[in-house]
Amino acid sequence: MGVFDRRPRHLLQLRSSCECSVRRTPKAGERSIAPRVLAPVDIARLGKTIAATVERVKESDPKTLRARIAELERQLAAKPPEVRVPELLAALGLRKP
Repeated sequence: MGVFDRRPRHLLQLRSSCECSVRRTPKAGERSIAPRVLAPVDIARLGKTIAATVERVKESDPKTLRARIAELERQLAAKPPEVRVPELLAALGLRKP
């Protein structure tokens, strides 16, 4: 019964979700009905999907991103700055190349 449905409960008509009742618990002495056909599972495609999801999670993980930023900052600090004086002067317009 929905929140917006104001009709009395005895006037509502509910449809069965499937033709056979596989969801109900069998009564004492009654056999349960099992589904007969199962859909085939594509393991390779499922594996690729899982691998792609794991990679996306790793790429967007804040802890991993912070570690990568710290590593790049260390590499940048260890590398001496490259200054090319003639190109710098030409860029500033003080000397022509």
